[in-house]
Amino acid sequence: MIKRFLKFIFKLTLIVLGLILLIVALMFAGIHPFYPDAPTKNKSIYADKIPSIADTNLFLLGNNWLRQNRYGLWEMYIEGDAYNRGIAAGKLSESLVKFQEEVFVSQINKLIPSKRYQKFLLTTIAWFNKNLTKHIKPEFLKEIYGISANASFMFEVYGPAYVRLLNYHAAHDIGHTAQNYHLVGCSSFAVWDEQSANSNLIVGRNFDFYFGDDFAKNKIVEFVAPDSGHKFAFVTWGGMIGVVSGMNDKGLTVTINAGTPEISWQSGTPVSLVTRDILQYASNIDEAVKIASSYRTFVSESFLIGSAADNKAVIIEKRPEIQSIVQPSLATIICTNHFQSKEFKDLPTNIENKNKNATGYRFFRLSELINNAGTIDPLKAATILRDRKGIHNKNIGIGNEKAINQMLAHHSVIFEPAKKIMWVSTPPNNMGPYVAYNLDSIFGQKIPKPENSDIDIRNLEIPLDTFLFSSEYLNFLNYKKASIILKTRKTVSDSILNIYPSFNPSYFETYIRLGDFYFKNNNFIKAKEFYYTALKKEINNKSTEDYIFNQLIEIRNP
Repeated sequence: MIKRFLKFIFKLTLIVLGLILLIVALMFAGIHPFYPDAPTKNKSIYADKIPSIADTNLFLLGNNWLRQNRYGLWEMYIEGDAYNRGIAAGKLSESLVKFQEEVFVSQINKLIPSKRYQKFLLTTIAWFNKNLTKHIKPEFLKEIYGISANASFMFEVYGPAYVRLLNYHAAHDIGHTAQNYHLVGCSSFAVWDEQSANSNLIVGRNFDFYFGDDFAKNKIVEFVAPDSGHKFAFVTWGGMIGVVSGMNDKGLTVTINAGTPEISWQSGTPVSLVTRDILQYASNIDEAVKIASSYRTFVSESFLIGSAADNKAVIIEKRPEIQSIVQPSLATIICTNHFQSKEFKDLPTNIENKNKNATGYRFFRLSELINNAGTIDPLKAATILRDRKGIHNKNIGIGNEKAINQMLAHHSVIFEPAKKIMWVSTPPNNMGPYVAYNLDSIFGQKIPKPENSDIDIRNLEIPLDTFLFSSEYLNFLNYKKASIILKTRKTVSDSILNIYPSFNPSYFETYIRLGDFYFKNNNFIKAKEFYYTALKKEINNKSTEDYIFNQLIEIRNP
């Protein structure tokens, strides 16, 4: 009874807080416009043009093009000034932008089914982001505005297309702050000199940003030749000009990892647009640091910067108003989701994050894998990024957040900046082949030849992970299907219940799901048994452990 009373008080507090926020939002609505002004509309050279089909899988708009490769990755080349880049990208990728927005809205509807609460959130987000355009370069605003010209009318209830695309860039930061929901938990590293097989800088990263399986279906490898700054390539999705993983034609790489969960209550620049600025305008580490320091961000973030010019990598650790640099003492640097610099490492929030979440564990595991690998080349980098085990090769269950390969990567990339080569993973997750792109070759060729439109370098392709042919992987697929059944149905056959633990026997979540199933069916003896089994496994974080203990308390005090 006490537990239920506390839950009631908590819900009542949330409702009161929500009403206060709504009143504040409505008060400010009379002072500040919810919707930012769009950039001055220019006449685009592509205004009256539609993409043409060069062959069955190559779409052209001037020198700009879009194609889908043999593994399902979309590849796009865009050039010119900001507004025309946006118009070209919007026309070529119109269906991809629409798909991504459908996925985004669908996921929001699952997480927040109440339409009234959705409206409340839209109001507060609009108020919070009312000054967002003041924190974004005019060049990037024009590019986003150009893309929005061809966005779908289906989602006008959520605001004009331009405003929606702007807010999606900010939503990426919101996902980074929600670490308790495990939307993001990226791992990255770099080696050079004696740690690298040929002494060249090698950078590897998994982008483990999860917003449902559909969100990662239509990845785009985008190549951009802007009218100012450097040419660059990055991995993205429809409508997103911000960069989470990319390399420019000077051999500068940028990848981002969410930092300690910490937000500013003032608007700031979305971190992916800070990264975009670095990639487009920096050619070495010093220039990257200078650009990053010019921004105030909304969230805390780590930027792993690799540089062919310096043949090394550093980490820029950025809190909303200040930043620090992690300079490696050896020819290796590792980045997960906590701060390492002397200025930030002892912050209470950082220590709590490191101790309570999976970031410290993954950092140790990456160190272990790199130390055991000897000198590292791109193939070994892929092996590290695909690792599914825990510290000391412990079986911790397939899909555990403490593993380097969490089986949910949106994408994985490997860079060799000195050669201007980037390898991008293909589905599923980071286990399909990594295709290799040479930036000098692509920007030199511009338009692929219709009779041979492949633009990657086949003889440099990294083979797929043979784990995909194993019975363990088949069991994991069965585990995912059975997990949905356990979660959505009140009645499940004994055959499924009996075989379910064998699908993923070392994973703590297997037993939590069984415990939850029996709990909702009031079979508390069985539920207790599986919760205790889960506690014996390698649990991903403190909040999961607390959940299990709360369920056990609920069983004792129904």
